[in-house]
Amino acid sequence: MDTSTNAFGVFSPPGSKTHPQFIRFIDSGYRELFKIPDGANVKIVYPPGDGRDAKVRECKYIDDHHLRVGSETYHICEFAERMERIGAKCEPEEQLQSAEILPFSPGEEKYLTYNREENNTCAGHIAGDFGESGDRFYSGWNNHITKSERDWTNTTPEFRAEVYSAVYALRQELLKDCDAMIAFCKSNPEAKLQAGDNYEIYGFKLETSGRRYFINCFLGEYLKDARFIIYAYEKAAPALELLPGSAGEGANFYRPDTGNPLFIGNMRGDFGKSGDEFWHNWFDGGNGEKTADFKAEFQAVVGFLRENALKDLQSSQRFCRQHPEAQLIGDAARYGFKLETAARQYFVRCSTLPGDYFYIYAFDKASRALDRHRPAEKPSVLKQIREARQAPPKPRKAKTPSKRRSEEAEL
Repeated sequence: MDTSTNAFGVFSPPGSKTHPQFIRFIDSGYRELFKIPDGANVKIVYPPGDGRDAKVRECKYIDDHHLRVGSETYHICEFAERMERIGAKCEPEEQLQSAEILPFSPGEEKYLTYNREENNTCAGHIAGDFGESGDRFYSGWNNHITKSERDWTNTTPEFRAEVYSAVYALRQELLKDCDAMIAFCKSNPEAKLQAGDNYEIYGFKLETSGRRYFINCFLGEYLKDARFIIYAYEKAAPALELLPGSAGEGANFYRPDTGNPLFIGNMRGDFGKSGDEFWHNWFDGGNGEKTADFKAEFQAVVGFLRENALKDLQSSQRFCRQHPEAQLIGDAARYGFKLETAARQYFVRCSTLPGDYFYIYAFDKASRALDRHRPAEKPSVLKQIREARQAPPKPRKAKTPSKRRSEEAEL
């Protein structure tokens, strides 16, 4: 039998690396704080007065009890004790921004159960509890596709990372511990689903750009009976439609001048010498909008285009000739098409010439760009005066020694 040991001499059974691994971070009392996928980063924030800036470190899974943070290797408890000793906080680098936990809406009750409807998009759920003491966190993944526990088959690295980012966001408030869950539920009576003699059930939801998470909270008669289930649903992808460009949009089929706040970037590609290859490069637009949400959407857009206008050279030529109204003014060999999502617009320039390039230009929508670039509102003059009066007096600066005295002190 093939066996191996890690850097600590810990036995690793055959096949133990075939499934995605997760790194567990705990406190010195072995309470789980969060998990991240193998290879993800953490951010270490030092206490005030320490003088060091926050640091980002890549983490590697060694086994269930050991990890590598940057270039150093630790037992998970040793790392926890070190963070507590220096007063530092360790947290996932990637976190959900503006995540809001809301009570479920009428009609969403079905998403708070093991949904067996056809074509439902639930990939799986995380079930857990807080232990007998109420301040622990035990959880496990259940795959609805393979119907197996702790099986992440058919899931992408991006999906796994977001699931545990959602768990981390929930742990800051709703699922911090048993007492926090009870208090959160009681403060949202409209979230109550049902109640029995010895239990109450509440339902909440959390939404990201691509997924929805529905959370069932079970409040039992005793702390050890409290538990939760987090269902992960993929949002149905919006239907994409490729249309000929409209009058007045001709400039959008070419790279714009620098400084356009709406321009994200463009992809340039060709079909190779054979006409059925797919070579491409990406060129930044410089407005800093290349978020994970954009990358996922752009991949979906390219996948859609490869089914029609950009399948291969012959398909692209045929698609263009089927839409003569898309021919760009003054250019008989090039055609312009566009497609739109809720947040962005994509302009596609195709060519009927063998060996020529095609282009996909990505633009943010105006309203989103304005929100991103809009300066923060300045407080009123009265508010500034009031804040200045309430602020503690600034400490007096110590007199700095003269240049001559400081030079003498260094000698």
